[in-house]
Amino acid sequence: MAENVRQGPLAGVKVLDMTEHMAGPYCTMILADMGAEVIKLERPGAGDSSRAMGDGSERNPYFRYINRNKHSLTLDYKSPRGREIFLKLVATVDVLVENYRPTVMDRAGLGYDVLRKENPRLIYAQLSGFGSDGPYREKGGFDLIAQGMGGIMHVTGEPDGPPTSVGLPICDLGTGMWAAQGVLAGFYDKGPNQIGVFATIRSQNTDKTAAPYAGYTDNIVAAAVDVAGHFATPVPGNPSTYLYGAGELAFILGSTNQLRSPNQALTGQNTTIASYGFAASLGVVHETRHEGAAPSGDPSTWGDVAAQLEVGYASGDANPYDTTEHRFTFDPNHKVGLLLFDEVMRWQTARASAAAQDPLLQNGARPTPGVNLLASNGGVFGAEYIYPTVIVRPKPWLDLKAGAVIAGTTTDLVDPYRVATQGNYVNYRGGDAKRHDLGIELDGGFEFRIKLDRALRLQLGAQAGVLFPGGAFADASGSIMNAPYMVMGRAGMQF
Repeated sequence: MAENVRQGPLAGVKVLDMTEHMAGPYCTMILADMGAEVIKLERPGAGDSSRAMGDGSERNPYFRYINRNKHSLTLDYKSPRGREIFLKLVATVDVLVENYRPTVMDRAGLGYDVLRKENPRLIYAQLSGFGSDGPYREKGGFDLIAQGMGGIMHVTGEPDGPPTSVGLPICDLGTGMWAAQGVLAGFYDKGPNQIGVFATIRSQNTDKTAAPYAGYTDNIVAAAVDVAGHFATPVPGNPSTYLYGAGELAFILGSTNQLRSPNQALTGQNTTIASYGFAASLGVVHETRHEGAAPSGDPSTWGDVAAQLEVGYASGDANPYDTTEHRFTFDPNHKVGLLLFDEVMRWQTARASAAAQDPLLQNGARPTPGVNLLASNGGVFGAEYIYPTVIVRPKPWLDLKAGAVIAGTTTDLVDPYRVATQGNYVNYRGGDAKRHDLGIELDGGFEFRIKLDRALRLQLGAQAGVLFPGGAFADASGSIMNAPYMVMGRAGMQF
């Protein structure tokens, strides 16, 4: 059923196919068409039930269509010798696809928890009629059942006629396609040890020498490099405990005359760009299997402890109007804690940045070039931090969470509005800009889930945080601001 030479994006990928009928074989057919080596396991004697379709001959067009580009192997994996061979096969493949009822492989002692011990990198795709944790999980499913229960037959056929099935097995075909997409998503996510590099160089020259009144030329030459990676690995001797980590380093180097002070505009001097930052995390998670749990994906599989330590650094720029630009800001979606950056810094920087860019607040003068570089959304900028967190799950339905943020600035913390309007080199509260301690934040919370009917879960929780401000928030008299705090509740439905 397969050729020797394989090409395509999945060339080199090995798939163990335990499926029959339509949905599962269609999934593995797609993977085989993409270049994967698919080994189809069939029952000794009878083989795949679809072999008997049509005239039951070797020329059966349906079987040949749905199982093209595959190897075939008969194996009784329930026998002692067959089980031994099966586990050896599992250790050599990248993907296993099966479409039994969710309890079949567990009853055979070959569920995901067993197989991943043989192959921790295994992508396990399970196709079933009613899912692995619903009230009908023990029931089998076929295309007509899905069309009927899903309402497709109700909207097909004549207006006054009986429910009619679609001519093609649309539910089986859709299931196969979704399963193939899930496998591909697993490949995208599964690589526990990956590193990537992005780099770009920009060289731009804008000639405005013919502009009215005063001609000028803008130029920028800059290079940006971003290196990111992550890893995950079981702790030796303890397959239920995993060590994981991730990190990213980015920097921009170059020069431009687009960000210039009035003096630079006269002399033609460029601004040097040297911005950089990084974030890294290291964590450990211990996974517990609840007694009587279903195969992977069931909420009864849960980690009872997860702890992580994150550190970060972003170069700061106390004076964006001089001949150097060091500012680095993390992605605005990068969240650290509940209060310090998201609320306190956000409020202070947004107010100062808006004021610094308003000509009316600068006695009619136009905004100083470079104010557009000021942070205004509370992002992590000009700061370094340590962020330990821990989640304890004593029960499958309860999470207890705690975290802390210890942070300081990487440069003097200067209010740009006071510098521009008053010439005072002070922080946002008028205090000493050379005090870099931002303080310590403590966070905590909980979440619990209540199982309702029809596979619904009610999620309820609360979290709170308090910030003990450091010297960077002192005013001119040295008095530090009061400790701000936040409490919030959450409610939602999961299905």
